[in-house]
Amino acid sequence: MKTIAAGDLPGVQLVGVAGLTRRNGSPKADSTPVAPFLSDVPALLDLKPDLVLEAASAGAVRSFATGIFDCGADLMIVSVGALADPEFLACLIEKARQTGKRIYVPSGAIGGVDIIKAAACGGLEECRLTTIKPPMSLKGAPYFLEQGIDPEAIRQATVIFEGNAAQAVRSFPQNLNVAATISLAGLGLDKTTVRIIADPAATRNVHEIFLRGNFGEATIRLVNQPNAENPKSSYLASLSVITTLQCVSQQFQLGT
Repeated sequence: MKTIAAGDLPGVQLVGVAGLTRRNGSPKADSTPVAPFLSDVPALLDLKPDLVLEAASAGAVRSFATGIFDCGADLMIVSVGALADPEFLACLIEKARQTGKRIYVPSGAIGGVDIIKAAACGGLEECRLTTIKPPMSLKGAPYFLEQGIDPEAIRQATVIFEGNAAQAVRSFPQNLNVAATISLAGLGLDKTTVRIIADPAATRNVHEIFLRGNFGEATIRLVNQPNAENPKSSYLASLSVITTLQCVSQQFQLGT
């Protein structure tokens, strides 16, 4: 919202914001929105937007995506974990096709999506993600609750999860959108492997992707600053959304 309000996205106008409210009826935000704040998504859709940007949750995507297409808007999805359900993804794509709408998925907190897509086209054999995060940024994750893990009790770098991307997205729905993104670009959720390390000495989020295939090998490593307003995510994820909005509104697009 701040970027749009500052006029840094020519051609993009914010017509409304829908989200949760506090008990007194005011929006759950640190500053006053630069557009009308609406208490629910149907009220937002009544404004007939050209595009709806989801930045809420995987549940919000599942609840409102088809209605967004029916109202005539394209959809940009930040909570990529919602697309970890192959059946839901297939239905979503079919609904977009039927209504002539588009689905945009920003790269989020990682780079190299273009490499993964190109490698998959030519024969990708291995895709491996290693993520390092401060333990407290993972607090509240279903996996911690199920395993009885107290993030405050982690005193040294500890591997807390190893499995495939489908398991990782289910276990850490607010933390591992990266796993869903690289899976959609490459080998799929079941064949993409994920390792998560909780490190109390870490001050930034680290994502390292290893690829191997007919193209050769590649290692992509990012050391991201956490988002100041949401430490469960990276600042780069917000910048990725801004860049995707620029691509939607401009006639020139660089890269795959």
